[in-house]
Amino acid sequence: MNFSFPVTDRTVFYAQYGKYIQMPNLNDLYRGGIRSLSRDVLPESRSLYGFFGQYVGFTAKPERTDQYELGIRQTLSDNFAFILTAFYKNLRDQLRFDRFLADGTGRLAAGTPVFSGWFNNDFGTAKGLEVTLELRRVKRLSTRVNYTLSSTRGTGSDSRSTRVAVSDATTTSYPTLIYSLDYNQPHRGTILLDYRYGKNDGGKILQGLGLNAIVGFSSGHNYTKIQEPKNLGQATPWDVGVRATRDPRTCNPIEPVNSSITPRTFNVDLNLEKLFYLSGFNIKLYANVLNAFNSKNIINLYPTTGTDERG
Repeated sequence: MNFSFPVTDRTVFYAQYGKYIQMPNLNDLYRGGIRSLSRDVLPESRSLYGFFGQYVGFTAKPERTDQYELGIRQTLSDNFAFILTAFYKNLRDQLRFDRFLADGTGRLAAGTPVFSGWFNNDFGTAKGLEVTLELRRVKRLSTRVNYTLSSTRGTGSDSRSTRVAVSDATTTSYPTLIYSLDYNQPHRGTILLDYRYGKNDGGKILQGLGLNAIVGFSSGHNYTKIQEPKNLGQATPWDVGVRATRDPRTCNPIEPVNSSITPRTFNVDLNLEKLFYLSGFNIKLYANVLNAFNSKNIINLYPTTGTDERG
């Protein structure tokens, strides 16, 4: 639902509300045949841990999102506009790896773990401000600048964040504190620059020539530094540096969850094109240059060292 309230011919307030329903990852729902499903729930063969691949997917239901937006668009001149938007997302019924507990109506006492599976027991929130500056084409140049300040928080970054609580319920508990999630990026922005000559503009050589640049930047995402392993255990020298990322039982944080952030990123993409106007049809030649300055952005870090190097 989208509501727009023109105040003047240059000022417009708008509000948006949306409800979104999304099916869970199908890989988490389907099992490889009836025999596999029977093995997972049969008392003689089921695993209460669900850590080594035995889990039940039919307990998962669709995940839901409620989104709210409120903004203003202000035209400052005939060619320049300013847009400010505040947004809030309520992530509901998010999947969480959990234990199914007996309700006490059968042979098992209430609270007895029966099997592990995917349940809609998690939640999260995303909120922030988005600022957009738009410059319509003036003297062949058009520009659009977008900047977003946001915060995404919850109790689990993905459905598998609680695996250790399921696999070792005697010594651990489910997260109860809200923290910045793994995919939280506080600062993000893009700058779009487009300079081009139109038809019958610039002479026969320059007409139809255009240059487009997309500049992207962002702060890093949150992560947690962890204690370096004291022994290899089941790991090998090839995966000891990342073992904790796939086996949270060996993950011992040395700081509050996700209080560190990866380095910021910066990238420039270029597009150069030439449009030839012929009788009855046109021909366009173009060249795309991705990452024009060969920027080497760090996407992830080793949680044991906080660097992009293993050592």
